[in-house]
Amino acid sequence: MSAGFLRGAASSFDSNQGYGRVNLDAVLAPPAPLRVDFAEGQGLQTGEMDQRTVVVATAGSALRVVMVYSDFPGPTLINNLNLVVRAPDGTVFVGNNAQPAGAFDSKNNVELVHIAQAAAGSYTVQVVASNVASGPQPFALVVQGAM
Repeated sequence: MSAGFLRGAASSFDSNQGYGRVNLDAVLAPPAPLRVDFAEGQGLQTGEMDQRTVVVATAGSALRVVMVYSDFPGPTLINNLNLVVRAPDGTVFVGNNAQPAGAFDSKNNVELVHIAQAAAGSYTVQVVASNVASGPQPFALVVQGAM
């Protein structure tokens, strides 16, 4: 079984297959030293941000942060929230971008940051409301790592 909570998703998403299928064993009972935390965010309006701290206790394991929200119906994304993760060394990761400090994803309501070998220390997880046309927009976070 894969240690990641999305089977078939080695690091990020694939535009043909999405994020893979959920690996419930890894979510409900991850192998040590991994832990999974779930959080719900209050609704955000354009320009607002939710910020949390995640402490990685043991270096070397993957850190995966997923932000998801239910968007209003429409031909494209109506509300746009963006996921930003700041590592202890200051490196910035954005949702659905394999490279640090990449471009924001304005097309998906599911965003993933995957750090293959996370350093120990405090990570800042931010959900930024870039554009909320119909809100406030609530969201959920799932974090898996050696916390």
